Amino acid sequence: MSTRNRKVVTWISLIVFVVMSIMFSTQNAIVVNAQTAKNVSKEKAAIDFIKSVYSDFRTIKDNDAFDKAIQEQVSEKAGSFKQLLKDRKYIHEQDDVSFNTEEHLISEEYKKPKVVFEDENSASLFIEAEYQYKEEYAKGSNVKAEDNEDLTSGIQVFYKVNMLKENRIWKIKDVQSNDLTAGVMFPGCIYDANEWGNSANVKKNSVKSLYKSQQKKEEYNLKEILERRKQEGEISKKDQDKINEKGSIESKVVAVKRHGKFHKMYAKPLRNYQNKWWNKRNPKYQNCDSIGGDCTNYASQVLHAGGAPYDKTGKLRWYAGNTTWIRVVELRNYLLKNTYTGPFGKKVSKRSSLTCGDLIQLGNYNTVVIYKGGMNDPYVTAHTSNYKGKFIKRYGMSGTTNILVKGYYD
Repeated sequence: MSTRNRKVVTWISLIVFVVMSIMFSTQNAIVVNAQTAKNVSKEKAAIDFIKSVYSDFRTIKDNDAFDKAIQEQVSEKAGSFKQLLKDRKYIHEQDDVSFNTEEHLISEEYKKPKVVFEDENSASLFIEAEYQYKEEYAKGSNVKAEDNEDLTSGIQVFYKVNMLKENRIWKIKDVQSNDLTAGVMFPGCIYDANEWGNSANVKKNSVKSLYKSQQKKEEYNLKEILERRKQEGEISKKDQDKINEKGSIESKVVAVKRHGKFHKMYAKPLRNYQNKWWNKRNPKYQNCDSIGGDCTNYASQVLHAGGAPYDKTGKLRWYAGNTTWIRVVELRNYLLKNTYTGPFGKKVSKRSSLTCGDLIQLGNYNTVVIYKGGMNDPYVTAHTSNYKGKFIKRYGMSGTTNILVKGYYD
């Protein structure tokens, strides 16, 4: 064999060796990755999916990486859920444009997942998380950094994760939650999700049927959602040069003759209470999460912290644990009709009239408290589910009653 031919053979042998080495390494990597995936617990798989793909604060931003993660982590049987994930991502991105803001995560905390039920190839998990974030205004806004520096937002989110085991690997079948985007797509989840948590705290066998019954396809109209959020964003953006307006509860006056001595309500104690208790329950009061929700109970606590005394006499009464204290319609009727001891108020048409301590009620099912007002899109706090942030971003615009709390009598 000539020297030239020997060199050719040597080069061919070297190339074959390199190719075989690469193939062997790739095969080993695939095997290792598959073995690793098979060793991942359902709890870890669920939380990793929420953090990287599902959450409003997802770590995967790139569209190609996002699609790849869906293909790898979501069950082959979850075609409609895959489309929902893509629509969620698009809605959230368009919200940033419509509202001229972006949420920047400050911190996140996940509690240990609760396995509600499982069998050999399926499982349902309940996961509770809390996010602290900052609403950063985009370029072109009139908001100065110092005007917004104290307005850190936060939200408590419940996730119900249904999973399937495919080739010994846990995959996501679907997820339901009450996060910001879910609230835009399915507004009822903001309140219904509290029941998932209550259910997860009882025996697994007794809630299996409940979780199974809730695994129904949720309907939404993407076009209508985007149009509605565009309109709501325009309303919110009009307020962005007013965010430094201070609530003036001190200046509210009484126009109706009533009984007892009138007292103004000042913003500081009202806001201090909200800062401390918006995301937890004050042990001095009954926790109403399991009996219809804690939203109005929390609102009454804020008013009481602002100085409003209990009212335990007469036809209308307002004190901790009383129906008037914890129910939406009953509190509304009390505030609008009370003429003796305790807080009182009036309905107003303009949300911009509301300041710290005033209330917004959504239909007959939820009460939120103004944290910082003077705007059509005020900062609010609420229970069931816990929230602190811009009103429209969370609740939209429909079906509200604005109650200006004028003060209280003792």
